[in-house]
Amino acid sequence: MKKTIDNITKYLYDNRIYIITIVIMITVMIMGQILSCSIPFGNNNIVAGDGLYQEYPVFSHKMREIKNLNFFSFFSFDIGGFYDIYRMDTVYYIFHPWVILQMYFLPNKYALYIFSFDFIINYLFSSVSIIFYLTHKYKNPLKKDNVYLIYLALAYGLCNYSLAFFHYKTFMYMQYLPLIVLGLEHALYKKKPALYISMMVLSMIFDPYHSFLLCEFLILIFLIQDFESIKDFIIKGIHFAIYSIIPACLSCIELMPFLKTIVSESAYQNLDNSTPSLFTFFDSYTKLITDYYLGNIYKGVSEYNYKAGIYCGIFILCLLPFYIASKKIKLSIKIRTILAATLLFISFNNELLNYVFHGFHYQTMVPNRHAGFYIFIIVCISADIIYYHATVEKQNKLVLLFMTIISIIFINIYTFTQDVNTTSYKIAVFFPIIYIATSAILILTKKSHLTLKVFIFIASIEICLNAMINLGKSLGGNNAITSINDVIENITDDIPDMTLFYNTTQYLGDNPSYDNMGLVTDISSLSFFTSGLTSDNLRRISYYNLFYSTNNMQYRCGNPLADIMLHIKYHIENINDNTSFSIYDTIYQYNEYVIHENNNSLKLGTVINNTIDNYPNMGINELSFDYHNRISNFIGGKDIYTSIHSTKYSKDKKLSSNDNYYTIGEKYENREFNGTTLEYIPVTIHFDESLKGYIYASVNGNIYLIGELDENNHELTVDYPEENVNEDDFVPDVALFNTQNYNELVSILKETELYDLKQNGRSIEGKYENNFNGTLYISIPYNENWDIYIDGQKTEFTRYLGGIGVNTTSGNHSLLMKYNPPGMYSGIIISLSTLLLLIIYSIIKGLKKKN
Repeated sequence: MKKTIDNITKYLYDNRIYIITIVIMITVMIMGQILSCSIPFGNNNIVAGDGLYQEYPVFSHKMREIKNLNFFSFFSFDIGGFYDIYRMDTVYYIFHPWVILQMYFLPNKYALYIFSFDFIINYLFSSVSIIFYLTHKYKNPLKKDNVYLIYLALAYGLCNYSLAFFHYKTFMYMQYLPLIVLGLEHALYKKKPALYISMMVLSMIFDPYHSFLLCEFLILIFLIQDFESIKDFIIKGIHFAIYSIIPACLSCIELMPFLKTIVSESAYQNLDNSTPSLFTFFDSYTKLITDYYLGNIYKGVSEYNYKAGIYCGIFILCLLPFYIASKKIKLSIKIRTILAATLLFISFNNELLNYVFHGFHYQTMVPNRHAGFYIFIIVCISADIIYYHATVEKQNKLVLLFMTIISIIFINIYTFTQDVNTTSYKIAVFFPIIYIATSAILILTKKSHLTLKVFIFIASIEICLNAMINLGKSLGGNNAITSINDVIENITDDIPDMTLFYNTTQYLGDNPSYDNMGLVTDISSLSFFTSGLTSDNLRRISYYNLFYSTNNMQYRCGNPLADIMLHIKYHIENINDNTSFSIYDTIYQYNEYVIHENNNSLKLGTVINNTIDNYPNMGINELSFDYHNRISNFIGGKDIYTSIHSTKYSKDKKLSSNDNYYTIGEKYENREFNGTTLEYIPVTIHFDESLKGYIYASVNGNIYLIGELDENNHELTVDYPEENVNEDDFVPDVALFNTQNYNELVSILKETELYDLKQNGRSIEGKYENNFNGTLYISIPYNENWDIYIDGQKTEFTRYLGGIGVNTTSGNHSLLMKYNPPGMYSGIIISLSTLLLLIIYSIIKGLKKKN
């Protein structure tokens, strides 16, 4: 027993640096939870932002799929109308078997706690992985008991980048990067590539896009390695290429579908096809420098593209001159390392370099995803200086001088760029003043031999304090997306039709927290907040004039044509939300949630009595209501809107033909879901008393319901972006909905709609009957990876009315749709072939070694 205790004690003592670092990291996290009133110190969730609104819904979806023993689905209707989940789910299961066990055995009610705990482990692992790297790296490894490792681990694990991207599980550079670089060094210098290959496979499987960014950085890491000669450089370069190709080939089961989607189907492809100039910049570099201060709340989402989460303390900058001046580090390595760090720093604000380091992709509200790479280099530079700390300690007075000068420079920068009366300014200058005062005390007391120890201690406090402030502001997500699950479960118990894949349910109003509720619950939703949908997903939504951007869609209150053609059957309205309103009958109420049913929605599709050619294109340069009327006439109906707008407004905002007019309200700011702040102006429209019925507005090409006119209400308000109202020719574009024509159109389409529908996550089956030759319209985003069979015969299909169109003859027919994830088969073949070759190679190598 004593021997066991002694062994445990020795183990704990030997690993005390890890333990102390973890304890500090946990303490900082707890303080952040307290300040943000997060669980268990309040009602807020630890995870917020994208982690809560994008990552948690995916996690919840996986958990439900596993509990239903549904491991091999290829698609889902949960969000966006159609979602390829082969990469999101199936591949993930294969490479994370422990997650399957965790999700299967633990109850759903613990999903958020499991999810949050996983984030905290990742948060702690970044500091652990950098310690492991710095004590095992090929050049200048620090000893395991070096107390300065704690400071370096905190500078890395609690830098602003780590704090900002705590909520992004896809941004796992800080956790994986040290082990990947260590693996690369083992591969190059020791010819042991196992660690490098395995870590790269794990990274590529987890997230191909960010792994591509990582590969770009690894090229810089390779270029700053120690080469004995040009020949050595070439040989190591060949090895580097081979060792990088192997994990790419092993990961093709994930990479091939990703590449196929990105190249041909990504919603961002049009934006990324143009290359910016090397001589264009987002802003001045002065702003980037002035952002470097304690207490600056850096967030992963920002409307300012130059921003970068590179703050990791002021003292770390004091060590850089010693790196440059050190004679114990090879000059060529120093030059290449400084150039690599400088290139990354310049790229934060340079449009072309930023585009390149983002994987030849324009950053979209998430500036400088590669800032973590810069932090890694800076911390490694500091580690090399601490490795030669004897050199630094012999020049303690020079350290004091550098620290004083740097502190004075930052105090002046803050003073000339910030309001000196604000709390942020006082926090920013606090530690520079402390460093100056400390320098003076050490000189006056002749204790300069303690310089390095004292400054590193103060710097560690600085880093932890900054982390507490940032976590206090960034933690604490609201529980809207988590609480909606309980609501939906109670509602679907009484309305089981809501769980059918062809019945879409939309949450009404301007509440983007519920965009991904289809992933969290057992219902399907057209809304989404994700970067993983295709351009055809967006094309289908824009075709019917619903609000969307490249990575999110908000239904608001929708429009009737979208509701029938996109199989939207149910509306969920919160009676306390004045932005939500439905034209459909109320069928159910659960607490403050009211359910409206649209009996006019089509079950996934119908046959149109018209040819597949010459269908209405998107209404470019024409009024949206005229465009919807054109669609209605094409598919067999009449005009469903009567426009009320007029181009005859006089300067006093009155119609020349009658006394109707509109009033412009006071401008207000609205913080958008993506972090931007937009300015809106409410415009109140005064309608003629003779008008009765539902009124729709067209704003920037989006049609949505704004209210109902009756004998008691003749005024409705529309919120317009400020720039719209300031235009000289501004006219509120509104229309009266024609209920009679709409009902006649629905009756026509209902006669030939699909029925007996079923799906298993890999295929869809259904039937239909019609007495004319026409076009089968299927309300699924066009995707070339479908195989469609009509009566057992494979059939050609095309884009049609925002979805899919198939020529069909009169009669009774069966429909079969099989989905083949793009690149799946080729990816599986390449991955398995590579794995087989590696096994054969290992066997042959083992036999040779044995002989």
